[in-house]
Amino acid sequence: MGGLWHGVRSSRPLLEVRPDDSAHSLVGRLLGGRFRIDRVLARGGMGTLLGGHDEVRATPVVVKVVGGAKRREVVASERLLREAKLACRVQHPSIVRVLDLGMLETLEPYLVMEQLVGEDVASLMARERSFSLAEVVDVARSIGEALAELHASQIVHRDVKTENVFVLADATLEPRVKLIDFGLAILDDETMTRITGSGHLLGTAEYIAPECVRGERATAASDVYALATTLFEMLAGRAPFAGASMVDVLVRKSREPAPCFSEIARRHAHLDPFFAVALDRDPRKCPSALELVDRFAASF
Repeated sequence: MGGLWHGVRSSRPLLEVRPDDSAHSLVGRLLGGRFRIDRVLARGGMGTLLGGHDEVRATPVVVKVVGGAKRREVVASERLLREAKLACRVQHPSIVRVLDLGMLETLEPYLVMEQLVGEDVASLMARERSFSLAEVVDVARSIGEALAELHASQIVHRDVKTENVFVLADATLEPRVKLIDFGLAILDDETMTRITGSGHLLGTAEYIAPECVRGERATAASDVYALATTLFEMLAGRAPFAGASMVDVLVRKSREPAPCFSEIARRHAHLDPFFAVALDRDPRKCPSALELVDRFAASF
């Protein structure tokens, strides 16, 4: 049995909520006239996580609430609101469903999402879970199609990685893989500058595309690069570029070509041409998300 997706990704771990925490006052509340809060799950880097159920559809939900008193929480709140708007704007079976967006009387925004039961790929890999070629192709297809839908709406996810690829526990569900977390997605450079401040590089070093390291804006090609990195890691057990620090990874990525896949994985040499193109430092050579899926599936 897998865990629940709590809707928050942060470098800081989720924390247990103390019995005297004010978050418990939300238990029993009815949000949006239909979402009943049942319990407090945890606190994370972007807010409080609550479990509940949809009284209209009789299904479990997860609610994310972000405070807005401090500057960093104001930024987190703005990201949460954008995340909801983006996720609501694009509906796809392989994208986590956002059911509602609202504001508490304390001016704290909340986001209601479908509850996912399973584990993200990063957690599975941490338990030394290996993936079959068929499973990796399934991830490529589901996430590639989700990205294609986002890119058609001029949305760049910006944070495709193993932590944000979620595998549902129920093997009978189709699709079984979902793309989660839209906190770093951007619609335009103005929005990004306003939220992050000038000169900040957002994302996780191993998955950031070389052009973004060079200071260029993230595009659909950046997402495709990150997906290719995710597939590489699932098959090889590690990302293409490694280093003692984030800076080491970024420097290597900006200066060196991607390593030969079969030299790291010690298998699947037939995938070398695929990854050589998919991880090229020139975004102009990058295929679209759907082209990447087709090429990857055709490699077997």
